[in-house]
Amino acid sequence: MPNARLKGESEDAARIRYNAEMRAYRAQRKAQGRPLKEGTYDYASCREASLKRKYGITPEQAQALYDQQEGKCAICDKPVSLDNRDKPKSEHSAIDHCHKTGEVRGILCFHCNQGIGKFYDDPERLRKAAAYVDRP
Repeated sequence: MPNARLKGESEDAARIRYNAEMRAYRAQRKAQGRPLKEGTYDYASCREASLKRKYGITPEQAQALYDQQEGKCAICDKPVSLDNRDKPKSEHSAIDHCHKTGEVRGILCFHCNQGIGKFYDDPERLRKAAAYVDRP
C-alpha cells in the first residue's frame, strides 16, 4: 500500500480506505470495458500459500481449528475471523505457533498474540506477569 495517509489518518484507516478505493477503481475499469488484468491477486491462493509456508497447515486445517474454538480467541474468547481483509490491525486474528517447534497452538486475537509475543513465549515470564497483576 502506498504511504499516502491523509492528515491525521491512522495506518489502519488508511489501509481500509485504500482497499475501498482500489475496489471502486477496479469496478470503474470493468464498467468502462477496460478491466485490470484478471488473476493478478487471488486472496484464497495467497492465503493458502502463506498458511503452508508459515505454519505447515492447509486452509481446511485452519478452518477446523477455527471451528473447534467456536470462532473465538483461544485465550480471551473474543470473536475472531480467519479473514483479516478490510479490518484494522487491532481486529486481526493470528495463527499462534511455537517458535521452537513450529507446532500450531491455536487462533488468537491480535492483542493476545501480541501479549504472548512480548513475553517471548516464556511461560515463566507469563506466570510472573500474572502474579504481578494479581498483587493488591
